[in-house]
Amino acid sequence: MTAAEPSVPRTGASSYRERAMRFGAHGGLAGVLTEPALDRSIAGAPVVVLTNVGLNHHVGPFRLWVELARKLASAGFAVLRFDSAGLGDSEPRRETISDIERAVLDLNDAAAMLGERIGATRFVPMALCSGVDAAHRFSIRNASVAGAVFLDGYAYRTTGFRLRYLTRRWLQFARWRRFIRRRWIYNYAAATKGVRETGEVDEIFVRSYPPLADLAKDFDSMVARGTKLFFGFTGEVDHSYNGERQLFEMFPNLRSSQAVSNAYYHAADHLFSFARDRRLLLEHLTSWMSTSFGK
Repeated sequence: MTAAEPSVPRTGASSYRERAMRFGAHGGLAGVLTEPALDRSIAGAPVVVLTNVGLNHHVGPFRLWVELARKLASAGFAVLRFDSAGLGDSEPRRETISDIERAVLDLNDAAAMLGERIGATRFVPMALCSGVDAAHRFSIRNASVAGAVFLDGYAYRTTGFRLRYLTRRWLQFARWRRFIRRRWIYNYAAATKGVRETGEVDEIFVRSYPPLADLAKDFDSMVARGTKLFFGFTGEVDHSYNGERQLFEMFPNLRSSQAVSNAYYHAADHLFSFARDRRLLLEHLTSWMSTSFGK
C-alpha cells in the first residue's frame, strides 16, 4: 500500500482534518480520509465509507459527500470517501468480474486499509442510487458493518403505492415544485451554456433488483446481528416509492425494529441538488450517527 499524504488541517481546524489516501490490493484506489480533531473523536466509533454515485467523482453530486464527511468528522466520526476502481482518481482493476463485485472488492480494500492505518474494526457504508448495490452486498457479507445507509436504494411497488399513485400523484405540491425546479435549471443552462433540448434519450443504465423475498431476508439477517439501518428516499423516485411508510409495506418485519430508521425527502430531487435539501439530509444522517454510535 502507498503511504498516505500528511494530514492537512482545514477551516475550523479544531473540528476536522483531511488527508489524501492511496490504497488497494492493486495500489490504485484513491480517496480522502476526513478525521475529527483528537478532542472530538469518539472512541471505538465505526468509520463511515462513501463511494461513487454513478460516475460522479468522490466529492459526490453537488459536493454532497464532501459536506457530509466534514459534518460527520466535526461530530466525532472518521469518514473515507473514495473512487471505485476505474472511476475518478482511481485506477481500474484487472479482474474480469462484474462491476458490482469489483465495487465490493474496493469496499473490502477500503476496510482493510482503514483497519491497518487507523485501527478501524467497524464500518458504516453510505450509498446513493446505484452505489447501494455494492454497499448492500458488502454489508450482508461483513459482520464488521455496524450500520448502513441506503439512499434511493431498492424500491418495490406495493398496494399502498398504487393507491397513492392513483389518488395523490397530481395533487402533491412538492411534485410540481420539483418539476418547476428542473425546468428552471434547464432554462438557466440553455441561456448561459448554450445547452439545447434534444428530446428523449435511450436508457443506458438499468439496475437489476434482487427478489423482494431475498432482500427481506438480508435485512432481517443484518438487524438480527445488530446492524443499524437507515433508509432514505427522495420524491423524484415516485415512480416506485411515494410515501414515508412504504418501506414497511415492502418489509413488514422491519416495522417494529428499533434498529431501523427511515426518511422520505418528498421535496428533494434524486441528487439533492438544492442546498436546503442537502442540509436536511446531512442533519438527519449526523443525528442518526450520533444517536446510534455516539458516546
